[in-house]
Amino acid sequence: MNHKTFRGPIVLVVVLFLTTTWVTVSQAQSPATRPGEQGELDQLFKKAREDFLKKDFKDAAADIRKGEASVKREADRATGEVKQALTASAQELNKLAVEVQKSTIRSVNEMDQVFARAHHALARYYQEKASESWTKKGIAEAGHYLNLAAVHLENALNWAGHQIEAEGAAAVKKAKRAGEKMEKATDWAAPEVRKDIDAIRKEIDKAAHKIESLSFTSSSIEVSEKPGGPADLSTAIAHVANQTLPAVVYIEVTESGEVENPFFSFENNPFFRRFFGVPKMPRRFKQEIIGLGSGMIMDQAGHILTNYHVAGGATKMEVTLADGSKYPAKLVGGDPKTDLAVVQIQAKESLPHVAFGDSDKVEVGEWVVAIGAPRALEKTVTHGIISAKHRIGITDPKDHQDFLQTDAAINPGNSGGPLLNLYGEVIGVNAAIATESGGFEGIGFTIPSNTAVHVAKALIAHGR
Repeated sequence: MNHKTFRGPIVLVVVLFLTTTWVTVSQAQSPATRPGEQGELDQLFKKAREDFLKKDFKDAAADIRKGEASVKREADRATGEVKQALTASAQELNKLAVEVQKSTIRSVNEMDQVFARAHHALARYYQEKASESWTKKGIAEAGHYLNLAAVHLENALNWAGHQIEAEGAAAVKKAKRAGEKMEKATDWAAPEVRKDIDAIRKEIDKAAHKIESLSFTSSSIEVSEKPGGPADLSTAIAHVANQTLPAVVYIEVTESGEVENPFFSFENNPFFRRFFGVPKMPRRFKQEIIGLGSGMIMDQAGHILTNYHVAGGATKMEVTLADGSKYPAKLVGGDPKTDLAVVQIQAKESLPHVAFGDSDKVEVGEWVVAIGAPRALEKTVTHGIISAKHRIGITDPKDHQDFLQTDAAINPGNSGGPLLNLYGEVIGVNAAIATESGGFEGIGFTIPSNTAVHVAKALIAHGR
């Protein structure tokens, strides 16, 4: 357990790991686009997302179906692998619309990924159309398609939660500029056009690896039929607990290290040697420390989100599921700057998993629920409110952390457990408390879910 000074000489910030012996993901936004096909499609996607968040599932499904029809029209014109990709994207949009229409609600993160793949398929399609048109010397037409390819690539990466790299941004900018000039039939050197068409294709291929690596999925969640939210607080908390407890796990961690021998200074003391019979003492000796933290299952692949201070230094980990079954776990990746880590288990049976909400929309005073294993007491559920937002410099001023503050009771052992809204969506990862006693005193800190999802995707895809 780490102790840090916090706003006074006797107040400690305690990371909630029990020893027993944080680019936030913002709402996906597309760049400003020119009027026409690409702008209209992304406006549909954005409207569907807004309707979904407002629980207007019928309107959201209708917008998604309009997007599906747009993608399907292009699929009917395409050929080869691009046709297959567009057809698959249209089918995926149709499936998403059906599930939204039935109120079998998927998380907003999963919706974003479907939109990302649709834009990426269209980017590939329009790049090929640009290349074909240029080969046929249809300069204005080639420019139109080149511009569309660049815009859809930007949209794909935005919906996937990736920031476009400098090299890619330059390629997109040049492709747009070339496309605009070509559409106006401006004289343009053939080698430069070919170069820009090839450059945008290179960036589209790079984006494919990023988008296809998003193995992260979220569970279906049930939401109150009343748009104002659950009317009865006690019922809402019980519903959140019953829904989420199966996806919360308890992580037993073994850490090995060397410690100083406290008796080494007495090595040459005759009295000590005679009574304890120690001919020679080591300066340091190995010691194993056993700790307990919490975590939450993120997907069917067995990825579990927790804190870096729980899993980052582990030599061995064992995960206990809510049903009592135990699995060895391996570290997929960790990020000490945001105090987040992802571990993974291999389970044969289907795994329950959490859904993530939008932490940017959380309001001060909103009711929340915490689940974890404080003081090794598994399946503990507590509740409170969001006390404040954007608490910085809590554990380390140099770390990339921007905490939500809560008065929901959390203690050592809660590390890595979820903080949830009353719709059962994870809006934070519990990480630390401010305390004079070492226990909870009404001031807890949780890592916003938008940060957690962004970092988790990167850790799953790249290990860092």
